[in-house]
This record gives sequence, C-alpha cells and structure tokens, in this order.
Amino acid sequence: MRWHLILLMFLLPTLLVAQGHVLTIEADTIPPRWARGPYKVGTALEARTKADDVRAELIRSGLLEASVDSCRTIGDTTSCRLHLGPVYSWARLSPGATEREITTAVGFRERLYSESPIQPVQLARLFEDLLDECE
Repeated sequence: MRWHLILLMFLLPTLLVAQGHVLTIEADTIPPRWARGPYKVGTALEARTKADDVRAELIRSGLLEASVDSCRTIGDTTSCRLHLGPVYSWARLSPGATEREITTAVGFRERLYSESPIQPVQLARLFEDLLDECE
C-alpha cells in the first residue's frame, strides 16, 4: 500500500504537466470561427503569446483595432479578453496620377481594393512594389 502512495507522489506532477495549459478567448463581439479557441498550450506565458498571435492574425484579416485587453490565469486555464472593433474595408483605392506602366508592372488592380477588407500586409507589399518599381 505504501509503495502506491510513493508512486502516486512521483507520477502526479507528471500527469498534471502532461495536461498542459488552456487558453480561452473572450471578445466584445463574436470573433471569427478560427479565432475562438480553446487553444492547448504548455504554460500561462505561452497562452499570452498565443493570444498575441491571434490578435496579429485578426489585424491581418482587417480587424485593425484588435487588441488583447486583459488576461487572467486560474489554475491551468488562461482567459484573455479581446477587443475586436469593426472590419475595415476599402471603399475604393485608385492609382490616381500614378502612371499606368508603373501600376501594371507591380500588378495593381483596383478591383482588389474595392469593398474588400483592408489587409496591412497587402498594402505594405503594394507600397514596397511601387517604390521598387519607381527606383
């Protein structure tokens, strides 16, 4: 009987660590399905890092106001509260006075920027391509 207790003392911490940590997401509005979680992570620190990764992906998808407002850890669960804000979309982006040869060379198409979510990575790539072409 005594060896059962000793074995349990050594195995219990291992079993608890093996369970890991869970991150849950709460938001002020309904987040996209892919962002809802829950996520299995190793530690509370990894949970916060994962929440920051989710925030970055939300921004890339057009939720430019996305922020992690707070996180609280109770036991093996971390819950993070996110502010999402609205999805920002282009009304229209036109080349303006930019020469047609330049916009054609960089692959600019107005329809890609008409009533679609603003994606900061896409916009940065367009600016870089325009600058490279003009240089």
